[in-house]
Amino acid sequence: TGYSAFSYLRKLPVETIKIDKSFVDAMMKDETGNIIVESIVDMVNRLGYKTIAEGVEHQEQLDYLREIGCEYVQGYLMGRPMPRQQLEELLEEQIEKQVAKLVDVRDIKELKPGESVYRELALIKVRVTSARDRMDVLAVANAYRADPVDVSPGSITIELIGDQEKIDAFIAVLDGYEILELARTGIAGLSRGIENVTYL
Repeated sequence: TGYSAFSYLRKLPVETIKIDKSFVDAMMKDETGNIIVESIVDMVNRLGYKTIAEGVEHQEQLDYLREIGCEYVQGYLMGRPMPRQQLEELLEEQIEKQVAKLVDVRDIKELKPGESVYRELALIKVRVTSARDRMDVLAVANAYRADPVDVSPGSITIELIGDQEKIDAFIAVLDGYEILELARTGIAGLSRGIENVTYL
């Protein structure tokens, strides 16, 4: 960041490097700013550390940081300071959105008391060798409502929840890209009790 020196990377047990807001602001203003941020992210990734960019306030900043492989961001675009109760409500809402990916209305209507809905969770790491490859894979992920959980210079790891047919179809669409890692596991989506539906 603006207050640190590269020499500390050799002396301290560092795991994550934060990119100062001044760099984030500058990267959308001129090519020099772009080069500086991209070089920082590339260096940090090659050292095996994680990067977090602070002060992200605009969607174009987020899109660019994702494209160059910055793993984490913080800033007003994601959320402003808020009271604890409001934060808890926001987190609950995010959890409900994640759970909603597991099921649809038909699942609930068709369940009998004591039954559960099961889905697969797949983590798929795909090799990308260019910015175009990265954009194409992210577009496919978006079409399947999949989440890119790790976007690095040479690969993208995607999380996808769905039935077996959906995941098989997603993998088939990626034919032509090298799958570096693939992990699939079954998970319980929801269970109907006698009077209500419980998310698991």
